[in-house]
Amino acid sequence: MEMDIDGIPRCSSCGVCCRGEHHWGLILLPGDYERWVQEKRGDILCYVEQSVYGHHCAIIWKDIQTGKYIDHCPFLLGVDADRYKCAIQDTKPKICSMFWCAWAYNEGDKGVPFKTLNGWTERARELGYAY
Repeated sequence: MEMDIDGIPRCSSCGVCCRGEHHWGLILLPGDYERWVQEKRGDILCYVEQSVYGHHCAIIWKDIQTGKYIDHCPFLLGVDADRYKCAIQDTKPKICSMFWCAWAYNEGDKGVPFKTLNGWTERARELGYAY
């Protein structure tokens, strides 16, 4: 498996996890909202559904024009036809840091969960990744 300098699996930058196909990048965890307030990140907070503040986790992103929930991360930027990047990488939601797809571990497809907020998937444990 190809790892980055910190020993973390490499991301393919395919954007599947952020495009709403699995809804991983659509959840707010405790601390995210408060961090963005402290960082004065109005650019992020304007997309956050205010009614979810204080909940353990909830779907958060809304369209700033219509106020309706959106099914993708509004901070996903296209680099080219096959690659994407995160516009808020420096302060992305915690859920994003906790998600790794099977592809990153050379164990399956892009965007398919392998390690998430809930820990290692059953497939990852079968392969000996859980300690």
